[in-house]
Amino acid sequence: MKTLLEFMQIHHGQCDQLYADGENSLLDEQMEEGVGQITIFLSEMERHFLMEETVLFPTFEDISGMRQGPTQVMRMEHQ
Repeated sequence: MKTLLEFMQIHHGQCDQLYADGENSLLDEQMEEGVGQITIFLSEMERHFLMEETVLFPTFEDISGMRQGPTQVMRMEHQ
């Protein structure tokens, strides 16, 4: 069974790949495919941000006691 951190790292890599695939398709003028890949990328990034903000960050904050630290910065970056 994967840990939460492993799952998040794998999902982040999948998002990176979706973006790269979409960008390459658009550069190759495969517009429909590229737009589809970028649309999936955007949806998956929203999902990733939601998982970070509702599961990962609160867990980190509870364990570390830091509520105004790195997680606050990352939440602002998600905006």
